[in-house]
Amino acid sequence: MKLPDSRARALSDLAGVLTGRFDRLGDLDDIDNAITCIRDALDLSSIDDPLRPAYCASLGFSLRARFHRFGNVTDIDECVAAYREATSL
Repeated sequence: MKLPDSRARALSDLAGVLTGRFDRLGDLDDIDNAITCIRDALDLSSIDDPLRPAYCASLGFSLRARFHRFGNVTDIDECVAAYREATSL
């Protein structure tokens, strides 16, 4: 396994933990950091990475969670785009 693959997986896992904590506690920093982590994981993954669709779905999930809490339309637009990318891979 290459280092970028391992780092991308770790960042994705961290994003999941942060999103879960955001769901429980509602701290904006948690969801912002989760979105940053998953975007970093996507930056490290190649277009043919078998986990890329999961990373895209994770990004969509986190963006949707932030949208539901704060109502920023940009979040839901980016969420839809992330889900579309996930289904196109």
